[in-house]
Amino acid sequence: VVGIIAFICLGRKPGKNEKNAAQTEQKEDTNEEKLLSGRVNDSPTGLNLGDSLADIELETESGEAFSIGENLGKYTVVTFWGSWCEYCKEQLEQMESYKSTAEKYNASFLLVGVINEEKAPEEELGQVIEAYEIDVPSVIDRDGKVYKKLGIQKLPTNIVLSPEGRVMAIFPGKIDNAAQLDSMLSYVTKGFDTATLEAADSILTNDEGGI
Repeated sequence: VVGIIAFICLGRKPGKNEKNAAQTEQKEDTNEEKLLSGRVNDSPTGLNLGDSLADIELETESGEAFSIGENLGKYTVVTFWGSWCEYCKEQLEQMESYKSTAEKYNASFLLVGVINEEKAPEEELGQVIEAYEIDVPSVIDRDGKVYKKLGIQKLPTNIVLSPEGRVMAIFPGKIDNAAQLDSMLSYVTKGFDTATLEAADSILTNDEGGI
């Protein structure tokens, strides 16, 4: 299944009060966690599933304050990227084609351009957005303050937020195609079990419903 093992998703990992759960259930949780943590070594060091990013403050291109919490209301794929990053630009080049996939899950996008003057001038952010004719909200992480605060290890890093701003999935690296994005949003919005069954059904059945 495309993309299933490439991101970390909020699942059923046992909490502190569940240490005495049945051994069978613990094994199921362990398997699920492994399945959804293919890129765990590249995950942000200062960010965990379930954390809230609603209070994160960024800037618009005109220098106005932008609060993530005030611009939610639906599932949001937040992409941290840099204009010097070729993988970032490859993902951004496909951004417009990803819109229809996001609409299936009532999800939106937010691009967070990380500024690092040592690697690229600030104006390059706008130049990339314009060159690829991207029509999604785009804000600036000046001096990479949020990037550093969250301990982001690589660019791009994609973070899926709930309508309330809670971290539901973390995808370090480039989203390669719409199917990968679809898998990620399916797991986030429908839950692990339902999304897995639907994915298996789509692979195993033909258009007439037969194997």
